[in-house]
Amino acid sequence: MEIIIWMATLMLMTSFCGNTITVILQVYHEINTFVMECYLKENHYSKNLIQLIMNKSSQIIYSENSLQMFFAIRKNLILMLIILIFSGLKSFSQETLPIVTVRFANPQYDCTLGTYCLDVEFQCSEPGRSMVDMNVRFFYDSQVLEYESIGNFEDGYYLSGDTITILSPASGPELFGFEGPATYWNGAVTAPQPLASPVYISTTGWTRLFSFCFNVVDVNAFADSTFCPSLIWELKENPIDGGYAPGSEGVVIILQNLTDPNLADPALENVEQFNWDYTTGSAGPPIEPWGLPEEINCIEYIPLLTYCPTDTTLLACTPQADIDAAFSEWLAGFRMEGGCDPVETMVPELPLAPDSCGGLVTVTYTVTEQGELITECVSTFTVIDAPLVSLTVPADYTGTETCLAQSDIDAAFASWLAQAEMVNPGCGGVLTRNPESPLAPDSCGGSITVEWTVTSDCEADVVKSATFTIPDAPLVSLTVPADYTGTETCMAQSDIDAAFATWLAQAEMVNPGC
Repeated sequence: MEIIIWMATLMLMTSFCGNTITVILQVYHEINTFVMECYLKENHYSKNLIQLIMNKSSQIIYSENSLQMFFAIRKNLILMLIILIFSGLKSFSQETLPIVTVRFANPQYDCTLGTYCLDVEFQCSEPGRSMVDMNVRFFYDSQVLEYESIGNFEDGYYLSGDTITILSPASGPELFGFEGPATYWNGAVTAPQPLASPVYISTTGWTRLFSFCFNVVDVNAFADSTFCPSLIWELKENPIDGGYAPGSEGVVIILQNLTDPNLADPALENVEQFNWDYTTGSAGPPIEPWGLPEEINCIEYIPLLTYCPTDTTLLACTPQADIDAAFSEWLAGFRMEGGCDPVETMVPELPLAPDSCGGLVTVTYTVTEQGELITECVSTFTVIDAPLVSLTVPADYTGTETCLAQSDIDAAFASWLAQAEMVNPGCGGVLTRNPESPLAPDSCGGSITVEWTVTSDCEADVVKSATFTIPDAPLVSLTVPADYTGTETCMAQSDIDAAFATWLAQAEMVNPGC
């Protein structure tokens, strides 16, 4: 009689759903576990529960060998079928289910806190899909990581419950080759329907919904090598697909219905394992340990290295552009690499290069790591001081002779001018003369003062002068006889001539001048 009732029920279900449904009888605890997993802690999913069951139940084969098991679980199946009949739902086929892939990504290590955090990201085969519930299940090595928190949720999502189970000491080495026991994280992430602000899962890229953080158990071990912990998603009962616990469905993802936001749809789940590669035995079935670690998403610890430049000295009068370039290169020599949040301090904080006239800058560079002084060094950048300008000019010159030939005066003047010399130009010194083209005095006498100036980059103008003098020509001195008036008349002409000659002889050029 029971068999007839069951057959009629199965026929009715098949007719209602419009699909040929065959039933695989599985062990009681598998079906019962699945029902508990799919309920997802929210009554408004009761209608979608059956949709999920229809997809997850795979094929149910009715045979004489499974008849006794069939009777053992008939109460569960009857309940499932009654819900199906009265809910008016259409069944889904796995071929039409949207495929959702989940992965861990973007590992980040905070060496100060010793925490290791990762994002959980999703990709969907159908556009416009948003997740409303997820059973999150994965394994990790308890001697490498210790669960700290799940958080950084996108708006609306939250953790509705979790369990963290450290399995037997032998579980890690036997199942996964871990050093310590395997830890099993099992929790549910959910969001109330309808979603106020749906986060649509990308079909080509990846969409982050939440993050996990762990404490690194042995931070010293991390400091000695690359850090590539394995996080192993549980996807199916078959270990090759990421499963472990018999009867567990592993990762379960529920999506919001495309047309009615108050309803939900099942998904076909897929995972990308994190630093883990599953393997099978030579004959195909999975073997223990179930896979090998892979070093793909690794964080490399770089020991703290510090560098300080040696003292640097540049010549005086080096062009400022060259000094600035050399100074920048020298400053870049104060640097560090790696370490755990090292802090560098430079005193002065913003040093400026010396100018081309000379000077020096001394920098003290300090590096601390987590409060401990690691390096303190001092280095100096020097530009040699510019030399002082040195200018020599001739002494004042005064000639001792008058009425010299002009050519002789010109020669003496040129020789005198040539005695002016800029012995040391300083930095960029330029010698000028005023007047620019001086002329010698003429032979009748005179003087000229010449001024020499050195203009340089690093000091005030240096000005010196000197005078070249030719004595004035002497004044002409002439003596002539006084007027003569004879006192006699009718003198002999010879006497007159003699007196006149004597009178003329009294005229004398006492000084000829020039």
